[in-house]
Amino acid sequence: AGFAGVTAASADYFERAENLAGSFAAYAPGLPLLFWDVGLRPDQAAAARRWRGVEYRRLPLGDYPPHLAPMGWSECSYAFKPVVVRLALQEFRCVLWLDSGLELRAPLDWAPAWLEAAGALLVASGWPFPNAWAHP
Repeated sequence: AGFAGVTAASADYFERAENLAGSFAAYAPGLPLLFWDVGLRPDQAAAARRWRGVEYRRLPLGDYPPHLAPMGWSECSYAFKPVVVRLALQEFRCVLWLDSGLELRAPLDWAPAWLEAAGALLVASGWPFPNAWAHP
């Protein structure tokens, strides 16, 4: 397949991920959004499975080293992100990682062609780097 948006969330980020999924459906209709569950509660997982345009997947965290598991804001390595992107690239030729706290406010119709031509889209986050969460 061609292009997909990709995101993941644990229980702490569920509400933000729900908002991202809604904005993706509004601004990128017809494009798949792959959502990886990296620690949702059962009720949240059930709700995520019903989101319009979202393909729900659960990352089997037990199959990976313990540092991949989200452990809360101050302890999390967010190491699950490249794993999820790698899994998405096994199915789609081109993917766009969207942090679960993001919200689309304009159409993404430009993104597939941009990523296909440039190979990557990197955006500065405003956070200082390196920081306490960066690996040395």
